[in-house]
Amino acid sequence: MSADTLPSEPRSIAVRLDVGGMTCAACQAHVQKALTRVPGVLDASVHLVANEARVRIDPARVGADELVRAVEDAGYEARVPPVGRSALAE
Repeated sequence: MSADTLPSEPRSIAVRLDVGGMTCAACQAHVQKALTRVPGVLDASVHLVANEARVRIDPARVGADELVRAVEDAGYEARVPPVGRSALAE
């Protein structure tokens, strides 16, 4: 098989979400599982203490709105942080 016929890797981008309502490790795991089940999500990492999720996605298949909806459907709050805002500013 030549390099021209090999399937290409999906293009990926990283998305950060602010997540609210998590109080324990089980909450963290529940949010992470909800995110990884969304078609187009390549990887998800949820941090309880930082109240955030970092998600690597295929932007041709999924967008930030679907990620927020998945977290909300799991029973938690989520939003995409404003561009240019640092954690220190908040």
